[in-house]
Amino acid sequence: MKKTYQLLLISFYVCLVVGTFFIRPADDDWWSAAYPRFNFSITDLLPSGAFWRPIENTLGGILAYMPILFPYVNHFLVITLFTLSAWISCKIMRICRIKETIREIAFFVILLSPAGMATLFSVDAINQAGATLFGLLSIYAYLKNNGWKRYVYWILCTTVAVFFKESGIAYFIATPLFALALSKPDWKYLLSIKKYGAPFIIGILSACVYLFFRIILNNGEISSVDDDSNYAMHFSIVNIIKNAGLLTGSVFSTIDPLAIFCPPRNPLIAAITLLAGLPILILTISALIKELRHNENILKYVLLILAIVCVMSPHLLMGHCGEMHAYSILPLCIISVALIFDSVLATGKIYFISLALYFIAAMGIDIHKFTTMYRYSLLGEIYATQIDKQSTRIPQNVLIIESQNNNIIVYSVFYSSSPKRSFQQGEYYRWKHHYHYPQKIYYEPLNEVPTDIEIEEYIKSYRQNSIDCVWLINDTIVNVIEL
Repeated sequence: MKKTYQLLLISFYVCLVVGTFFIRPADDDWWSAAYPRFNFSITDLLPSGAFWRPIENTLGGILAYMPILFPYVNHFLVITLFTLSAWISCKIMRICRIKETIREIAFFVILLSPAGMATLFSVDAINQAGATLFGLLSIYAYLKNNGWKRYVYWILCTTVAVFFKESGIAYFIATPLFALALSKPDWKYLLSIKKYGAPFIIGILSACVYLFFRIILNNGEISSVDDDSNYAMHFSIVNIIKNAGLLTGSVFSTIDPLAIFCPPRNPLIAAITLLAGLPILILTISALIKELRHNENILKYVLLILAIVCVMSPHLLMGHCGEMHAYSILPLCIISVALIFDSVLATGKIYFISLALYFIAAMGIDIHKFTTMYRYSLLGEIYATQIDKQSTRIPQNVLIIESQNNNIIVYSVFYSSSPKRSFQQGEYYRWKHHYHYPQKIYYEPLNEVPTDIEIEEYIKSYRQNSIDCVWLINDTIVNVIEL
């Protein structure tokens, strides 16, 4: 790959990285484990319901002493983990003896793929980025080492991955699956425990140990999620297929989803970006078909697909997975594609033009996602500015009465048609004022706009909480009542 192209792509990535620091927290960022946890205690390191993320919780406890660093430390960590994942992917490809040019192209695809932007731009992505990095590190350690070191480093890296995010548990199986695919296994002995079974037995036992401690250490109920929750396990075949299609579609296509789902919708942009990514996708499928003509390659690619499905599996059981979850399989998918192209003669103008179209489309989508998410993160300022203009004194104990709007359009972490998700029950206002005030925020969501009598009743019911201010939120308007 020419140095000029490398410099261009690196420069673009650096611009994305710099721009990321201007994206403010919104929506789930205010409730993430890595949000400043002012009431942090040792019990926060224990599993609670559906989650066990001690690394993120520890960061949240540290940020409580330096809340002014939120979300900049979070962005820095996500960017670092994200970039290291691409670098480790290159190290894995080097072990696989993939040609240097293909490794370089794969590196930039992992960095600039639109499927990774939900992770790169998000404040609440440390868990996903960390789990992916240490999952890849487990594969690298497994391939790099022999004997007992291979198993120790693999299990240690996977344990760190699972402590970043629960989905990291997949690498207890995905790592030996990936390694087995590269070892040219024999169909006859595939199910031989003696020949291939030891790593999988170790992986299953390690996963069982993790689950055992998660159950006995659980801080509260075994599961805090309802059957209707997005984080509850959904075993519907239709749901699994839908999630699988979303994840693989995000990774292997260049269609701009914002042009489809977010106003102002633009079918032309969606069509152009989709078509721009088709040539390289067709070439990939064509190269795979050529590879599968050789019987010895069939098992290799079947196992690679199984490894990817294994990493994907925790997200397949969600009620609805998001774009951020596509990043979990992005590096392994690109490594697998690199293995395909390494085995065929991937040269000539057709490959150059196809890659150029892919990167142009990807960079355009990346810019679109960045600008959309940046604007979304600023929406909380609409409420905060109104509150500051109407307030004659510093609010300390606030009651928020918010009229719910069921017609809000939301897409992943990128877009919301209402400032409410960015303002998130006053957390944006507290962050804007460096957590000096308000000290307490009480929240009352209503289905309809309250009458004056209803407002008075709410004020009376909260008198014992010494509230000194009421923020009435309806659509994009905030009215401040000082008491």
